[in-house]
Amino acid sequence: MKLKLETRITLIYAMVFTLILTAVNAAVFISVKFYSTGSDNLDLRRTSIIVQDIITKKGTITNDDLTEKGIRFPIVVNVKGPDITFPSMEGLKIVRSGKEGDSLEFTLYGQRVSQEAVVTSYEFIAPDSKSYLITIGKSLEESIYSRRIMIITTAVASLIGMILSLAVGSYISRESFRPINSMRKSVESISAENLSERIVVPEAEDELRELGNTFNSLLDRLETAYMRQSKFVSDASHELRTPLTVIKGFTDMLARWGSSDPEILEEAITAIREETANMSNLVENLLLIAKGESRRLSVNFEQDDLMGIVREVTDETQMNNPGRVITCEGEELYACIDRKMIKQLIRIFTENSIKFTQEGGQIKISLKKEKDKAVIRVWDNGEGISPKDITRIFERFYVADKARTKDKSGSGLGLSIAKWIVDVHSGKLSVESKIGAFSEFIVELPIDQDPERINEYKMTADNNSDSFRKI
Repeated sequence: MKLKLETRITLIYAMVFTLILTAVNAAVFISVKFYSTGSDNLDLRRTSIIVQDIITKKGTITNDDLTEKGIRFPIVVNVKGPDITFPSMEGLKIVRSGKEGDSLEFTLYGQRVSQEAVVTSYEFIAPDSKSYLITIGKSLEESIYSRRIMIITTAVASLIGMILSLAVGSYISRESFRPINSMRKSVESISAENLSERIVVPEAEDELRELGNTFNSLLDRLETAYMRQSKFVSDASHELRTPLTVIKGFTDMLARWGSSDPEILEEAITAIREETANMSNLVENLLLIAKGESRRLSVNFEQDDLMGIVREVTDETQMNNPGRVITCEGEELYACIDRKMIKQLIRIFTENSIKFTQEGGQIKISLKKEKDKAVIRVWDNGEGISPKDITRIFERFYVADKARTKDKSGSGLGLSIAKWIVDVHSGKLSVESKIGAFSEFIVELPIDQDPERINEYKMTADNNSDSFRKI
């Protein structure tokens, strides 16, 4: 049978308390019994000394002699000598070490009584050389009764203690679990519709407060991720709507007049082709981001020639953009990277520079080793980036001032993807710019990394952007 944690703790508390109480009671009982046995033996020895002293002084012994010395029942004395036969009680018989142990047998109110006893018996030689057999016994009925009372008392006390421990344990566990139950109810009430709700944490500075703060921190991240996801879907829908609207408009125009007007036909086909290409590029970028988020993107790290990649991108970009002066410089460097990703990274920066650099403008790509980092710089003398935009350009779908970037901006995903690529490589990305003067993107990549360890990377949402970082 499965029990609630609160019930299990209560039962464990009661069981531990009962075991401790039982152990204490047993220790007390054993101590009392040991003390009682020692006291009985001490009484026998003391009585033996007194009896010997009386016989030595008087040559006989009476009950008055014993009473005068404070010796009375439950202590009894038998003395047998040449001229003495003395029992301290009428009809007393002291039985030594039978199968049932020592006992006293005597008549009380006409009834024969037998009681368990502790007995000592020995021969005493008086100074006058007379020999006496002295037997001294002490009834244990009073001690046995006291022990029984103690056993009953401790048993009742243990039972009451167990019941009290159950009650106290139940109260303590209930009070201890009260903040946990409150936190659980708070969590149960949180859904996608009210992600802004938070757990009420206990006021006490304890582990439960830390747990509550941890849950609230998790909810903060979940809310942020959910809002980003909602914004991503909204922005993606908006970005896809624009080319679809253009394509629909031109197809409608073709349906009406395009078949009879060659100019309209050519204009429509050109526009549809461009918008289709833009939409294809947008969808490709969205798929790349989606695969990254779901950790299904294949990333293959290996030692590769960074300078070779820089030259390759420079030559391809210069060939496709003869109106710009694109150069590269640097030293031969090898690093553990994903070649396709790094190539895409440099292309994103160069294409961004081309958009915002006039005809005849300069774009410089450099590679240099600084300490244990490979530093890639993409510099251009274009329009630059305003201070209010420079902190947000790596956010998904963020587009700078549309009045200034008219007919130049894209979907707003390129730099976000670039940031994600740098984070996957455990690198650092920064940008420096001045309006009307220059822009420079700086990528720092670690050189010495273990390819097998890196290939087991994990990605998680970056708190400062919509990209990912290696953890």
